[in-house]
Amino acid sequence: MLLQLTAADTSEAAVLRSLKQFISKPMKKILKQVISLILVWQAVENPSIHHHKQILPESLLNKIPKEWDYIPREIKRRESGKSFTRLVAQAVSIVIGNTPAAIASLPLPIKFLFNLVEKKLNKNNPDLRQTCLLWCFIMIVCQILEDGNAIEFLTSITIDRWSKEKLSLLSECLQTIMGQQKRSPNQIVQKVIHCLEKEKPKWIEDQLRKARRLCTESAFFTDEGSVLQEKGSLVELTEQKISMMVLDICHKPGGSEYLRQIYHIIQLNEDLLEKQLSSQNSLDDNGTSLKSLELTLLDLPQPMIFNPLQVFNHIGCKHFDQSAISEWNWDWSQLLHSNLGLSQLTFRALLANRWEMKADTPLEEKEKHMIEHLQTLYLNSNKGQ
Repeated sequence: MLLQLTAADTSEAAVLRSLKQFISKPMKKILKQVISLILVWQAVENPSIHHHKQILPESLLNKIPKEWDYIPREIKRRESGKSFTRLVAQAVSIVIGNTPAAIASLPLPIKFLFNLVEKKLNKNNPDLRQTCLLWCFIMIVCQILEDGNAIEFLTSITIDRWSKEKLSLLSECLQTIMGQQKRSPNQIVQKVIHCLEKEKPKWIEDQLRKARRLCTESAFFTDEGSVLQEKGSLVELTEQKISMMVLDICHKPGGSEYLRQIYHIIQLNEDLLEKQLSSQNSLDDNGTSLKSLELTLLDLPQPMIFNPLQVFNHIGCKHFDQSAISEWNWDWSQLLHSNLGLSQLTFRALLANRWEMKADTPLEEKEKHMIEHLQTLYLNSNKGQ
């Protein structure tokens, strides 16, 4: 029955549709990455379809600083043909590189079912018997890549004929890697696989080996067909999964910083974690914990108290240079009229922060008389009150 899982049959059974739906769930993220890459190619290959992106004139391009390393769109388009093989190889690496994580995210009953099928399969099909779940996963990916409607349904992204051709080429590359290409691979497919092997020797085999190992994670069979979890193997698989998760985090932007934060959290809560893991009194009948594990971060930075007098007389760590403002050509007749409606409190706060009010400030005689008058009228009288 599972041999028909990848067959394009409109009258497929409900069981096959359900299995296909479960296996297709982890593909959504992979397909979105691939299609995003395809759309970037399309924007470079066919800039005419993006009418909102104008070609910059030569006079403007000459004004762009060399430090920016700006590459004009026309040059990108001319060079895109040279790197097309490498870009297709990048799309293949997205699918193959995310396959182990996608396989690991599948529910255990799905893995159990496929492992049972592998055990019962005819020995005349050794390749299929060894990689049944992985084979079905990749073949379903290929089906979706060749079906524009399925892509739009899964990713909610509409693609045109140009993108469909590139996705079909990606499907051919994946089928060739899995040994399911019915005819001899064309020259482009061979170049793509050769490019990928040259950049990452034996990387494809390693990723497929990881995926095969994860296909049987936590599921080991006895003669009666029941599931047997061997403690040593389970610990080994758990360590492998943790290692894969760590590697996946490291390859993402800022991954090392995330790992340092995780390590810091574990260190701060080491005693609590040890107590929770060693405690056996808080388990219910099903063996699940009744209490949720709460992790706390210590020494959290407290928000600063808002001080308007400090905030509005600084730019970063520097004070406003109010003396420079006096050199501007102010229209005092209009400026004074616009400030007649200020409240006494606001005016006194502004006046007290004027640079002229500071001690030892060099002033002319007329300015000194005006400052003394303002201090007597607004500041000194306020202190007396």
